[in-house]
Parts: sequence; C-alpha cells; structure tokens
Amino acid sequence: AGNAFVVEDSASTDSSPFVISSSGQLIVGNTTAFAASTITPGINFQGPAGTNGANAIGLNGFSNDSGGPAIYFGKSRGVTIGTQGLVSNNDVLGGLLFEGSDGTVMRRGAAILSEVDGTPGASDMPGRLVFSTTADGASSPTERMRINSAGLVSVTGTFSVSGQASYAVGSAAAPSVKVGGEQNGLYSSAANTLDVTLG
Repeated sequence: AGNAFVVEDSASTDSSPFVISSSGQLIVGNTTAFAASTITPGINFQGPAGTNGANAIGLNGFSNDSGGPAIYFGKSRGVTIGTQGLVSNNDVLGGLLFEGSDGTVMRRGAAILSEVDGTPGASDMPGRLVFSTTADGASSPTERMRINSAGLVSVTGTFSVSGQASYAVGSAAAPSVKVGGEQNGLYSSAANTLDVTLG
C-alpha cells in the first residue's frame, strides 16, 4: 500500500524487498526508507541485519585502461531535472556523511563536504574540501580542516600552508604550526627555509 512497485521473495515475504515508492524513492532491503539525522534519502540500501559487510557498496572496474570506478556528485540550481542552473559561492556540491545511533536517533559523527569556494562562471568552478568531526559531548560536527580553491590547507583555523617555498610566517616564540606545547612547532623564518623549534 502506498508503493508504486514492489518485488519480494515469495518464500519469505518482506525479507529482501525492492521497492519504488509512490514518491519515487528507490528502497532496497526494506519496505520503507530509513531517515538520516537531517534528510530522508531518495535511494536507500539496507543490507541483512547483523551480517558483517552486507551493508557495504562495492565498486569494481575491470578494463585495460587508466580509468577506474568513481562516485559522481553533481549540483545544479536548475529546478527541473536535467536543467543547468548556476551554483553560488558556498553551495554544497556533494558530501560524505557519517552517522551513528545514540540509542534514539542517528547523530552525525563526521562529514567531508565539497563546497563552491568563490564565484563560479562559464568554465570556472572554484571548489574546496571541508573535513568536520563531532567533539565528545556534542551532537553535530565542527570544521577541523579545509583545503581551499587556491590549495591552501588550514587545520582548526590555527595555521595555513600555501605550498609555496617562499611562504614565511611565525617565529620560534610563536610558531605557525604548534605540536604539543606552547613553543613546540614549525615556522618559516625566511624564504626556502623550514625551522623546527622545541620549547
């Protein structure tokens, strides 16, 4: 009832159904979709309960060339399927969201997001990767590391590295990258140099 198309195992009804709901959701392994913490997926896979690895998705490619399996994420602001609508700065292009049950609902423990990092245009799509984790005692992720469209890497907002040999920042008393203590870390005192200080 309420589903547009259902395939079931006749010997064990509802044990491994394949369902297309009346709203167009594709559901494999269950009769209804399981909602995540903030979304209800349009495609939902549920492997056999209690079976190790049954919930995994495998992508294998067998071809004598340089290509390999891939997962594609595409974002358009077009409101009709298949239409092209220019995305905007800070739009999320795709993400990997990791969640676990707190005994009542699913809570997000970590996330990796790809976002637009600037003003896009014809043949121009600046992007960044944002890595977030949820702190102990919290219920939602906080950004921990970012790689922006210029290739700059920032970790918890405390330092950035440009990848340029001439990048100079910090001092022995206040290193730009701190490891361990107040004065333990890395800094660049001049072009093409890297200094290590142990307080």
